[in-house]
Amino acid sequence: MNILIISNSDKVDKLINLLMQTGYTNVDSVYNGLDGIDRVLTKNYDIVVLDIFLPKISGWDVLQTISSTRQQVPILLLSDKDQVEWRIRGLELGADDYLAKPFSFQEFLARMKALVRRSQQHRIEEEELYIIDDLQLNWKRHYVMRGNKSIQLTSKEFSLLALLMQHAGKPLSRTFIISHVWDINFDNQTNVVDVAIKRLRNKIDQGFQTKLIHSVRGTGYVLEKRT
Repeated sequence: MNILIISNSDKVDKLINLLMQTGYTNVDSVYNGLDGIDRVLTKNYDIVVLDIFLPKISGWDVLQTISSTRQQVPILLLSDKDQVEWRIRGLELGADDYLAKPFSFQEFLARMKALVRRSQQHRIEEEELYIIDDLQLNWKRHYVMRGNKSIQLTSKEFSLLALLMQHAGKPLSRTFIISHVWDINFDNQTNVVDVAIKRLRNKIDQGFQTKLIHSVRGTGYVLEKRT
């Protein structure tokens, strides 16, 4: 497993040593956001561990940059802040999981392994082409088209749309969506799914007569063609 840690925390060396002792020897580390972005864009990693508080540019900026380039590497966000608002912001910007400090190494390792497993499963699915009405999603080539229009999505939007298309015609709960797209158990009172769906609708349905993404009262959302 190739791991990149982007952090200037005084505890990062201890974390790297623990990973090494556990058998994870392919660990790179950088101490600022600009170097972190450069590494992500020039080398293949199985997971990125990203601290929010960084010199030069923040972890938020790193997240947005990685997401805008549609890199498919999973990101585990670390922060001293445990407020719901911070976790929501991290997930909306493209993080796959959020871990507040202080944390146990065992929990960190379990979350990291879960993210990598899910990412590997996605790679298996990349051969598949999903078509619903005039909407197409291709895992292997990582493109989405509606009619003759190419649609640009962030990595999280792409994963969310793929999940909806994989389960086309079946209403999905917010809890189900969060656990599969963000791989995290989250407070049902948060609106991270609603915000993500709204953004996805603006790209997928806006300007088209036939709407494909629908709300299901009391449940969540479904992607289907309705007559």
